[in-house]
Amino acid sequence: MRTEEQISLDSVKFEYCPGIPILWDITLSIQRGEFIGILGPNGSGKSTLGRLLNARLRPTAGILLVEGLLSTVPHNIRRIKTLVTLIESDPGMQFVTSTVFDEIAFALQTLKLTREEIIERVEAALTLFSLHSYRNSHPFHLSSGEQFRLLLAVALARRPHYLLLDEVTSMMDSVTRYDILQILSEQCAAGIAVILISHRIEDLLHADRILVLVGGKKEVEGPANTVLTQALVTPSWKIAVPITHQISSLLLPHHRDLFPELFQK
Repeated sequence: MRTEEQISLDSVKFEYCPGIPILWDITLSIQRGEFIGILGPNGSGKSTLGRLLNARLRPTAGILLVEGLLSTVPHNIRRIKTLVTLIESDPGMQFVTSTVFDEIAFALQTLKLTREEIIERVEAALTLFSLHSYRNSHPFHLSSGEQFRLLLAVALARRPHYLLLDEVTSMMDSVTRYDILQILSEQCAAGIAVILISHRIEDLLHADRILVLVGGKKEVEGPANTVLTQALVTPSWKIAVPITHQISSLLLPHHRDLFPELFQK
């Protein structure tokens, strides 16, 4: 994979205060079109890692490249923020205009688009996220699920290469959560990398890979089933495993004994 199509971190460390590391020795690569989960308990450094990926923060040590752009070089910051869009957990704190239409249009002002191009992108975003009937509504008058759809519309209208979401499902009901995760999967299929930060492993079951952070360190990186199984036997991670997986992990050994032919290679 070319460096122009990925984010790469090599031994990245970050400290807010000298001598007190929040993250250390983080090595990771994220390709466009991947669905990556970042999982860990509160205080594990997940949000800090997200802000490093978006260049809101810069590494104290190590190398972080976004499509070949070094994040510690000041004149790269604006371009990195265009490539990597960050959506955080509180929608209300991220709105700056008085209508849904204007909110999407405002986000496009810095992209040097013509008026016609801006309108075209806004209309496409309204359609994609079923927001046409709210185009003249104030963002604060939307439900929490609709507000998050608006945030996604704003983000994707800018056509980022990487969509980074920090604990965005924490306040959603199960139906809204399912709909949003479906939309995120569709964006991956369209070539956008989705990086979903969560303390809920249920949100990450369809991720290509999950990175587990505990105490600022990378504990493991792998497919969801591997992480689920390891989380069951590693209570120090403080990650709640869905009851369905707990039950299946107890039953599987018995199924192997009773029906060995089903598990033969």
